[in-house]
Amino acid sequence: MLLPPIPRRSWLPMAILLLAGYAGNYFSLPLFFGVDFLFGSISVLLVVRFFGIRWGTIAAAIASVHTFFLWNHPYAAIVLIGEALFIGLLWRNQRQSLVLLDVFYWLLLGIPLVWLFYSRLLHVDSAQTWLVVLKQSVNGIFNSIIASLAINYLPISRWVSRAQVRHTPSMRQVLLSLCATSCFLPALILVVLDCNLVSQQIHNTIQVELKDTAQEVIAGLADRQREYLNVLSQLGQLATNNTTANAPSTQLQHSLELLQQVYPELILLQVINATDTIVASAPQIDPALTSPGKLDAQHIKTLKQIETSLKPTIGNVHIHSTERIPQIDIGVPILTNNRLSGVVYAHLNLSYLEDFLRSQLSHRVHQIILLDSQNRIVASSNSQLQLMQNFDRLHGGEMRSLSQKTASGNIYFENTYLWLPPKGKLPAMVRWRRSLYVKEQPLNDRSQWKLILEIPAAPYIDHLQQTYINDLTFMLVTVLIVLIGGILLSRKLANPLTQLATVTTDLSSQLPEKNLMRFPTSQVVEINSLIGNFQFMTVALNEKFQEVQAANESLQQRVQERTKELLRTNRKLEREINERQQADAALRESEERYRDLFENASDLIQSVTPDGHLVYVNRAWKETLDYSEDEISRLIIFDVIHPDNLEHCQKTFREVMLGKQISEIETAFITKQGEKVWVAGSINCKTINGKPIATRGIFRNITERKLAEAEMIYALEKEKQLVELKSRFITTASHEFRTPLTTILMSAKLLEQFGDRASEDKKRMYLDRIQIATKRMTQLLDDVLLIGKAEAEKLEFNPTPVPLEQFCHDLVEEMRMSASSKHSIIFTSQAQQIAAHVDEKLLRYILSNLLSNAIKYSPKGGDIDLSLSIEARKATFSIRDRGIGIPAQDIEQLFHSFHRGSNVENISGTGLGMSIVKQCVDLHGGEISVTSEVGIGTTFVVTLPI
Repeated sequence: MLLPPIPRRSWLPMAILLLAGYAGNYFSLPLFFGVDFLFGSISVLLVVRFFGIRWGTIAAAIASVHTFFLWNHPYAAIVLIGEALFIGLLWRNQRQSLVLLDVFYWLLLGIPLVWLFYSRLLHVDSAQTWLVVLKQSVNGIFNSIIASLAINYLPISRWVSRAQVRHTPSMRQVLLSLCATSCFLPALILVVLDCNLVSQQIHNTIQVELKDTAQEVIAGLADRQREYLNVLSQLGQLATNNTTANAPSTQLQHSLELLQQVYPELILLQVINATDTIVASAPQIDPALTSPGKLDAQHIKTLKQIETSLKPTIGNVHIHSTERIPQIDIGVPILTNNRLSGVVYAHLNLSYLEDFLRSQLSHRVHQIILLDSQNRIVASSNSQLQLMQNFDRLHGGEMRSLSQKTASGNIYFENTYLWLPPKGKLPAMVRWRRSLYVKEQPLNDRSQWKLILEIPAAPYIDHLQQTYINDLTFMLVTVLIVLIGGILLSRKLANPLTQLATVTTDLSSQLPEKNLMRFPTSQVVEINSLIGNFQFMTVALNEKFQEVQAANESLQQRVQERTKELLRTNRKLEREINERQQADAALRESEERYRDLFENASDLIQSVTPDGHLVYVNRAWKETLDYSEDEISRLIIFDVIHPDNLEHCQKTFREVMLGKQISEIETAFITKQGEKVWVAGSINCKTINGKPIATRGIFRNITERKLAEAEMIYALEKEKQLVELKSRFITTASHEFRTPLTTILMSAKLLEQFGDRASEDKKRMYLDRIQIATKRMTQLLDDVLLIGKAEAEKLEFNPTPVPLEQFCHDLVEEMRMSASSKHSIIFTSQAQQIAAHVDEKLLRYILSNLLSNAIKYSPKGGDIDLSLSIEARKATFSIRDRGIGIPAQDIEQLFHSFHRGSNVENISGTGLGMSIVKQCVDLHGGEISVTSEVGIGTTFVVTLPI
């Protein structure tokens, strides 16, 4: 395999070490620009120690990735990976010192490689190369010291789950690590503090120099500006005194020419009167151009600004039309009695400022640039810069602000930057050496002109580098001297202890030859005392060794005697063990016999602890209630008791626990599927020293017996209901038949006695009564036969297509003929003319019975509504009356045979009609419902599928 496997428990520590290696280089300690103290190799060396050279190389590669982004070259990564390989190849023995191995690496390979890369490949000058060599070697040795301390004094082997590579440091390693640490850490802290102090002093010096130079240049420019305005103001005063309305005096012209000789940078001087006429000019111009209307646009713009403000005006920078040089317009008003009477106008050549700016250069400030409001170069101390070109601060490089803000809110070194050249392939140190400190300063609060000052960083960097080189050289030499001294000191202290450990190894085998043992000596008092103690201990041990030998001889004799006695005892124990094994076998056979009896018993056997947990159940118990062994272990006895019997069983369980023996109990269990199982049996409690241990119960499954009893009770109840039904039928039938029979008998007797004397109308009346009574009896017999068929499930259902709306209309007409004048039957339909598949005979009985009841139980008359609606393949019939209503307690029994409402009083009826209607609706697969309020009326709703 390319990489050795590591245990899964070590994956997380390995990942943490890999991330720590990269983080150690990412969160570096910057000494100054391009020189950083890195800490990633600490984690790399830990990986090398605990996971081997291959994983260490991977860790070095990961940790060194950041150095490419930090310094823009891969050579630092090569040096770091080389360090991991060198240490991993030579660090085979834990007695070897990690710090010494790392020192050897840097002296033999690291320093030559760094010199080669930076001097030959990156072409860095010798001073910077030497600085990098010192920094990297000191950095590497420091990291090896930290890694050594972590390995020696921290339980990292336990943290990374690598106990097999646990490291126990020797005294030499401890002394060497302490010497290196006590020297290195203070020296490193002093170097960092010293170099940071020097670096801060350089920054402050440069920023003060930039600020002072900027103030001097701005003050000089302000003086020149005031001088020009003062001269032009005096010229305006002279013009006021020596100018006529249209012609200048010779003295004014001479003054302009003389002033131009003194200030040659004023390339044009003119005096313009209130009518925009040029009355004097130096140099002189064509008279044709002096008249009004001949001024150019720049003149006019300046004049308008002066007319508005009545103050001196400085215009914008523009290019001279012929000489192509930057110039600026200056205008000073000529006032007479606080009124504008003319203007002194001048063109100022800005190229003269270049000589002024060069005069302000110092041995530090090497370039000064003046920019106008449009960021164009109007003057520069560098003649190579092209005037009137936009100024590019970056030039492809990078700007870093050096402004500092205090806690009070004050800003020091405002508008101060460090300019770095383009990154490209330049090493970071080379970029810093070629950098510039830049100060950007506005000329004043009113002007948008700016002043740019630049100071090269190279001289200061050379000084700072030399400081670092001196400090690091001293530090490296000191560390080497301390390490050499530490090696010598550790040998002097550790060698006597090592020899002492060798002499005292396997001391028992050397005691008989004590005269041949040679103990070392040491010049250290404590170590020499320790050696003397070991010599004394050797003598004492030899004496004890002699005593032990004598005791051994006596002990051997006693052991022989004891051995004989033990042999006799062992034979006796073997006989007892054989007897015990035979008894145990018999006991196990008896237990197996009883266990087999319990397991194969058909009764349900159980044992329950005082807290209700099931200790033992037999196979019949598990099969009956359908619980597995695992489920039973999580149950208590009350989980399998039916809720109806739970309270009684809990009371019985408490009584049994108190010592009561239950010889007969009947209860119900519940299976896992929720089925009820009736059982009967007995329960008692096992006790030890009067304390209840467990209940023991045996139950028979009596579920079938209980079901048979329930069926018998149900059959008896049905038989009782049938007897009551027959009794009520006989009572009702006899009552209902007696009335029409009496009518028939009375009418027949009247016809027999008075037939010859009775009129035809009387005869007809008696015959009608007989006929009505006969129909009544026929209807009663039909109802009885119909309910009989329904009870015997012989009532036939023969659906045929029936036009419901027409059917209802015809039925209503028939009912109207038999209804009294007090009743009005109203039929409404919301259905279409469709033929429904229903049994016409049964439907006629349903509707006619409900309508006749509505008429019968509305003795005071009123409207009777029949409505029809069809929706979703269902026909709905609603019959509503305004009659006596049905009491709420009677609605539940309304559809039972022979049941009538408690408020019918003298209204005749059999109580069969609604039962037959319910049977007819059920044959259709429909539903019937009723809503009623006593004294208000009743509404029946019948819904039939069609």
